[in-house]
Amino acid sequence: MDLVAGIRQLRVQSTSSSESEPVFMPAKPMEANPLGEPVALWSNVFPVKVHEHGVKLYQYEVDVFLSKKPFTDDMEEKDKFVVTRTPFHGARAAQGKEICGKLMECVFKQEEVLPWNKVFYDHHRMLFTTERIDNEGESIFCQIPLKEMERDEPVFKPFAYGKVELVYKGELEFSEKSISTLNGAPSGIARAKFLGKFVEIAASKYCLDGVVNNHSEQHKAASAFLYLSGNRVYSTLNGETLPEGKELLLGLRKTFDLIEGTQGRGHVEFGIPMDASKVCFIRANFAIETAKLVCKKTFQEPNMFTREDVEKLNRVLKGAVVVARYSNIHQNMKIDKIVMENACTQSFKTDLKSEETTFTVEEYFRTQRNETLKYPYAPLAQVTRGGRQNYFPLEFLGIMAGNVVHTEKQTPEIMSTIVKSSAMVPLARMNAIIDQANQQKVLGVKEMAGLIVEQNPYEVNGRILPPPQFQYQGQSVSQPLDERGSWKIPMRSQYAITKKVIRKWAFFVVKDGELSFAPNPFMARLILECNAKGLCVPAFAHSGLIRSDQLEATFQKLVVDEYDFAFFAMDDQLKLQDQLKYLERKYSVATQNVKLSTVEVIVSSSGRPATVANIVQKLNCKMGGLNHSLARQGTQFNESFKDGNIFVLGIGDVMPLGNTPGLEVEGNLPVVLSYAGNFSTVPNALIGDFMIENLPLDDAKISGAKIFDKVCEAMAGAKRRMPKNVVIYRMGSTDLDMKRIMEQEIKEIRGKLDQDARLLYIMVHKDHAVRFFKKNLVARENPTKQNIRPGTVVDTCVTHPHHREFYLNAHVGLQGTAKTPRYTVLYDDSDSTMAYLEAMTYDLCFMHQIVNLPTALPSPLRIAEEYGNRGKRILLKHWEENGVDTGNFQNLKQALEYKYAEKFKDRRINA
Repeated sequence: MDLVAGIRQLRVQSTSSSESEPVFMPAKPMEANPLGEPVALWSNVFPVKVHEHGVKLYQYEVDVFLSKKPFTDDMEEKDKFVVTRTPFHGARAAQGKEICGKLMECVFKQEEVLPWNKVFYDHHRMLFTTERIDNEGESIFCQIPLKEMERDEPVFKPFAYGKVELVYKGELEFSEKSISTLNGAPSGIARAKFLGKFVEIAASKYCLDGVVNNHSEQHKAASAFLYLSGNRVYSTLNGETLPEGKELLLGLRKTFDLIEGTQGRGHVEFGIPMDASKVCFIRANFAIETAKLVCKKTFQEPNMFTREDVEKLNRVLKGAVVVARYSNIHQNMKIDKIVMENACTQSFKTDLKSEETTFTVEEYFRTQRNETLKYPYAPLAQVTRGGRQNYFPLEFLGIMAGNVVHTEKQTPEIMSTIVKSSAMVPLARMNAIIDQANQQKVLGVKEMAGLIVEQNPYEVNGRILPPPQFQYQGQSVSQPLDERGSWKIPMRSQYAITKKVIRKWAFFVVKDGELSFAPNPFMARLILECNAKGLCVPAFAHSGLIRSDQLEATFQKLVVDEYDFAFFAMDDQLKLQDQLKYLERKYSVATQNVKLSTVEVIVSSSGRPATVANIVQKLNCKMGGLNHSLARQGTQFNESFKDGNIFVLGIGDVMPLGNTPGLEVEGNLPVVLSYAGNFSTVPNALIGDFMIENLPLDDAKISGAKIFDKVCEAMAGAKRRMPKNVVIYRMGSTDLDMKRIMEQEIKEIRGKLDQDARLLYIMVHKDHAVRFFKKNLVARENPTKQNIRPGTVVDTCVTHPHHREFYLNAHVGLQGTAKTPRYTVLYDDSDSTMAYLEAMTYDLCFMHQIVNLPTALPSPLRIAEEYGNRGKRILLKHWEENGVDTGNFQNLKQALEYKYAEKFKDRRINA
């Protein structure tokens, strides 16, 4: 074959750019917080050092194409499939990497362009070499007749030709000097990004080579890994079998971080955070075998499956990427859904010899494909191809490796099994990280790459901050946290603020059947606890037993009879939470619900006082009250917060609806935004809401100014002015989000404040790979004792060298390993000290009010996330009840958002 099918002039992109900074840059690092109890910790960030003198790198941008016919200069776009420009996820991501890797291997190995060990390719769009490829100043086209490759590759079917295009982008240097000069200016950020990508590829080269060389003896071990995405690799050996054709695979997530390292502020190093985790996949198998496992049926006779069986199969197989294998056909496709029909009953029309002919699925495969079905009475998979619905027998569909189980589609019982099975206590996780890193050959000298990934992770110096004081009505209490981070409310103390808004309320048991006990003792204890804490509620005006199908009629009667509140004890088998909260909003009757089993336990014994107390704490928040406030010596934050002189806003992550299982609708879908803060009539009580917006996802991610406008309106409605000090915690995920927020969102919000106001804006990341571990872990200790303590903060070594950043672990991991959020200060015009930032953030983790435990996130942000989840569920339930209508978003907003409900707009109704 010809190596170069065509050549065109290269447009080299210069790596130099203006050193001028954008309008907003992240706040610069400050001196570390010296306060708190020192604690030595292990991180999971492994140092990357330069080997000898490093290497010079040549960077190329890659495009990979497939076609059924030879490539030509005038080929139409519709005749070629651009692998590298197609978004792949899950199983298709693994397959896309395999295609790119195999074609690139063919280019370099068979044509002897460069030794393969001098090539570092991410199996997508980025490639580095340590020698410049000939053809300087030009891009390279390489056309590959797939039939001439060494072996038959089913991954390429039905295509006959592949093409690889390499475009030279410039050179970089990986050396101690080049690393030390990385700075926060745009050119430094760009160089750090590309060097970091090179480090990731070099550290993953063994597994990447296994993808393209799994036919060779020397790479059999490497081919035992599933390279699912750019930084996640899962071992396909020793998977743990779960019910319904699922399995847990142990994997390693690797990312690249620019950190300050052990030499402190002003120094720059590379580190690779590595985190082991278990992820649930659909086991690679023929779909019919999975169906037999899920339904526990053979499908050998007519009428063997029910609608319930189809629902079970859709939980597992809907959305799965499969490969259809029959006759000489080998096609990849995605299952839209499993249908109730079988191959003998489902018919369709097709053009045959210019005539429209009707076949059943069984007839078509028997007469046109010469395939006799073994399971003609099994349900069928519906697949959309070419704009038409097609039906495939499950026996012809092979489930591809890499199909991640979607948690939204699973039952609570299945999810409980997955969560328990995938939890890893700290010692087990730490050992798994080392084991996986060794198996994947991440650690050690990478001579051709000019780098070393050291065998041991960084040791870091953390500190443990003390908890704040808790203030109840008329008294301050400072009690030590127990090992779970919890505290106790003093005997006979009442909540800080209560509101007597319940004039008339009712109690209902929801059960489709008879009740085996009387709930009256629970009702009495509930009222007793309410009055003890200062709520002063009346006796229930009505109580009764209702069926699940009477729920909406019950709400209608509550409105007619002018009830303020309704309490529901629901049978554990009924899944009515979303419907209940939808009806609560629809009829503006506040509700609270508990499991019926919880009521029964409380009735049958004198125990569970904490459960009753938690119920009452939620009740007080729903009514607009405040259970406790905070105080801390040495900082004015809590006093200012209590008096309403500081406004704290949490902005939750964007909730898109486009990936919702079961939601099939054409046209644009809205997104759900969420927020929470102290903008009610009680200055330090946290309330929130969600917003349904018709925005593209990218615009929704920088919509904080729109949220800020709504909060200002709410504060004006509460007859309060915006304080001079504003703190915003924003949930974020990517560097691109951070850049756009700095350049647009923060600028807009700052422009809405008075000139003498002060803005502190903090980005919060949960989806990162950094973990912290106690030293000298003991295997026999439970997860609570193995995890790092609440209040543990780290603000050196593994933090960003150019950003003001810290990690704060406010909570304790009760199951598995605690994940510590990362806080990056994007804007601060008051130059807050690290001590102030960390103490304020930790204190806010104690303001959730529902249980006496600190939350992992500051309460305004945690509550905002809860409102976002509630809003998404209410919206989906509204569409389920009324049909999907995306034509009038204002009507949708007024029907569902809490601020349009007069009774709810000043309460934390989702408590």
